[in-house]
Amino acid sequence: CSKNHTNHTCFDPDTQQPLSTYSCEVVQPESSVGKAMNLGEVIGYYFYDDGTETGVIIEYTHGTYGCGNTRLGVPNVPRSSNVTLICDPQAGIGLLVGGSPIHVPGNEDWDTSPDRCKYQFEWRTVYGCPLCSAAHWKENKGACIDNKSTVSYEWKSNPKECHGGLPLPEPTTISCQSSNNSCPDGQVLTFEEACAPCWVNTYSRSEEEIYSFSQRIPEFDTLFTSDCTPITERCGFNVSSGLLISGDETSFLRVSKNFKRQGSIKITLMVSSAPKNEPFAILLDSKEVYTYSGTTFGFIDVTIPAPLGTHVVTLRFTKMVTSVNARSSYVAISQIVFHGTVDAAPRCINCPAGFVSSPSRGSCIDCGVNKYHYALKDQCVDCSNNTFRLPQFPVCRLKQICNELDYFKVYGTCIRNFSSITYTLMTPAFCTEPTSLDLPQNRPCLTCPPGQYWYGDICQTCPDGKYLALDNRCVDIPVGHYSHKNILYLYSPVRSWSHLGSEVSTSCTGYCSSSGWRLMGDHVDSGINYGTANLLFNISTEIEGGPFGEGRVNFRYKTLSINSHYITTQRDPSSNLSGLQFFIDNQLQDMPYESPVESDIWFPIPAGKHNLVWSFSQILNTEMKLAQLSHIRIEGTMTGYHIDTSPCPAGYIHNPSTNSGCIPCPLGTYQFRAGQQSCIPCAPNTVTLEPGSVECTPCGAGSFSNDKLSDCVTNCVFSPSTNSTIEYQLASIPETVVQLGSEKYVFNLCQKAIHCINGCGLSHIAQQTANGNTFNIGHLIEFVMPNPSNETSFLLRYKSRDRPAYCNNPSNTQTINMICDMDAAFGIPTKISPPSEVCNLRFEWASLYACKKCVLDRDFVRKEGQCIGGRKTIFYQRLSPCNGEAPQDYDVNCSDVGVNYGLIFGLLILCVIILLLLVVGVLYFYRRKRGLEIKYRNFETQVDSTL
Repeated sequence: CSKNHTNHTCFDPDTQQPLSTYSCEVVQPESSVGKAMNLGEVIGYYFYDDGTETGVIIEYTHGTYGCGNTRLGVPNVPRSSNVTLICDPQAGIGLLVGGSPIHVPGNEDWDTSPDRCKYQFEWRTVYGCPLCSAAHWKENKGACIDNKSTVSYEWKSNPKECHGGLPLPEPTTISCQSSNNSCPDGQVLTFEEACAPCWVNTYSRSEEEIYSFSQRIPEFDTLFTSDCTPITERCGFNVSSGLLISGDETSFLRVSKNFKRQGSIKITLMVSSAPKNEPFAILLDSKEVYTYSGTTFGFIDVTIPAPLGTHVVTLRFTKMVTSVNARSSYVAISQIVFHGTVDAAPRCINCPAGFVSSPSRGSCIDCGVNKYHYALKDQCVDCSNNTFRLPQFPVCRLKQICNELDYFKVYGTCIRNFSSITYTLMTPAFCTEPTSLDLPQNRPCLTCPPGQYWYGDICQTCPDGKYLALDNRCVDIPVGHYSHKNILYLYSPVRSWSHLGSEVSTSCTGYCSSSGWRLMGDHVDSGINYGTANLLFNISTEIEGGPFGEGRVNFRYKTLSINSHYITTQRDPSSNLSGLQFFIDNQLQDMPYESPVESDIWFPIPAGKHNLVWSFSQILNTEMKLAQLSHIRIEGTMTGYHIDTSPCPAGYIHNPSTNSGCIPCPLGTYQFRAGQQSCIPCAPNTVTLEPGSVECTPCGAGSFSNDKLSDCVTNCVFSPSTNSTIEYQLASIPETVVQLGSEKYVFNLCQKAIHCINGCGLSHIAQQTANGNTFNIGHLIEFVMPNPSNETSFLLRYKSRDRPAYCNNPSNTQTINMICDMDAAFGIPTKISPPSEVCNLRFEWASLYACKKCVLDRDFVRKEGQCIGGRKTIFYQRLSPCNGEAPQDYDVNCSDVGVNYGLIFGLLILCVIILLLLVVGVLYFYRRKRGLEIKYRNFETQVDSTL
């Protein structure tokens, strides 16, 4: 716009000053002499409209004379140039490119052309658009609530087809009267309460409020509230890349709506890696009405019924912690539609750039690949030959020169160690083919994938039962050995999808430029996408397992930025959404989301059927990327071919029927050596609990092996030792279910039963955790008598068959302390292990059946009652606690005058004593009498002598 400048490109070597001109052509490098030709110093302006695009043409004339040809008699003419500025709202300043014709010295057609020395340029730029004014925006009347309505303003087109100038007015509030008038799809209720058709390239739907986040929503901040817990820098839901995206930690989005009738809420959303324990949730008045965990692989519509009245809708998402290189865990919302909150659409909504409204103006339709929306005719038209358009592109773009990404490669036959390469342009094409293709025309011959060998001009595999030896011969798999089967994809060039197999498929959801991943010969890529698209590459496979253990998948991939080749797009620095993810059975695997250099990566796959998914996501307004995938190898598959060989592992033996695999030792047998041909039977009272065992497990005390030596069973009769008379019988205790804290336990002390919802087999004890997982924590029983002198307590120990992931001990044990309690009947177990112990649990169980079985002569004493009326009672008194009733009391006859020999004996002794006392008394008095008589006679003798 100015001839006054100081640059040294437009430089006049004669005056040693910059040329006073608007436009110049450099004809000699400045580093030598420095010379430029004036291409026009008189400026003029013209409005530009070619029926598809608008802008302004700037014409420069009266430049330096030239372009004559004296040999042909063609005179010199003044040079001139023009620049066609095309309105492109998303181009920014844009880039000036050469048009046609451009002077080519020595070209006689040019030298004689009347257009010689006229230079054409094209410049797609926002400055080709007019300044913004009131003619570029429209008014929107909000719903009438409490006799108030918000009038907001938005641009008539998306993106706006203007720049600078006047900004949008601020929303205003006006008085209104609630109306029950309704309008059909494609019409809007005006301020005068009348229905009017929507503007060009806008739409509406009856009785619906539509909030599309691909464009500005003036009333968003007043209608929606968003926050998070805990508060972080990127808190809550925020609009980015044309989507409403959750932030860090736990994000909430809330909106209150009054439903005039039975209605609904439809949310178009995409979920990436929602945790199982805290899934994405939609709440209606604080009640969960929808949850989702995992990944949706593209956008889905979720519709929630809404009853009459005012309701609060809440969206909740907890961000999962991922590795630094992984894709963000998030939920993205493109649109929320409330049905039944209004009688007529409160406003017409702009169709996104590159879309056209349907004939009824009730929706928008993407113009599709290589078509764009022509606003003047309100229809989709084809892009010009040298331009292209991708879905969600606002306008057609100038095609660049094709490069290797745009071609499908076909490799020829290997001749003298080289194969030719033929390039076929992919369709639809988004580039211009060069006159000569500067790409490699041949390459060294491809080597066969692992385990394959050249046969003619194709790679061949060994038949079943054989594998490829180092000398490239197919040899038998040795006896006692096995060979992993493998399936390989994209190791060598493939010409069609059918050659990959029926187990391979691809698809795309969203705004896709292709139906899925593109087959490019020796690899697949995610294609050229600008808008929000999700492309899936799927392989269904089955891993054999058994002696082979888990399988593996290996692949190579890289992600490329393709902005410079197709379009210059400013990337949202806060967005980490576009890139590649890998899933096994919908479980996200940890790998870098972006890999600018080729990465070679492995993941384990357990036995069974699985679905492998490579998911590439491109998000609107983020950097355009392309993912390349090749060299996919799946090991341990049920079908495929053999690459190498290994001895059959311990627990397995050679399979003579196939000569290519191993079979597990059946139940009741084992094998502790690798590479064997036969199994060893278990010893008596030992068992193997599953096929393929490397040892036999002894049955615990109180249990014994079944006939097949496949399990330990018990009759629930236990004794401290073989010669002990003490016996405990627990068979009468029924199945007992108890809730202990947040976990539930099921006890079958004697007979195993099925309690596990996840196939953990028969168990004595099953544990159901708070999240619903069930584990067999009591499979084998053992009776233990820690203190033989204490007959009122013993232990039952149960070994686990499986265990929760948090238990590191491969064989944890649960212990029940059985306590004799005569008053407890069956009793109820209680957990006595501390909360910190989660693997080796201890319980206490007081029960009548924990008492020893009663024995009459040992545990009771016989007693007799008093003889009354000729009858007396015989009864038994319990000497120690035991399980069993005492014998019934019974009566017997007796005599009231019966001989009491004890009494008689006592009386006899008493009589003897009395008799002895009488005899002693008689003798005493007799001797006394005799003494007195002697004394008297002596006295008489003395008297007589005296006399």
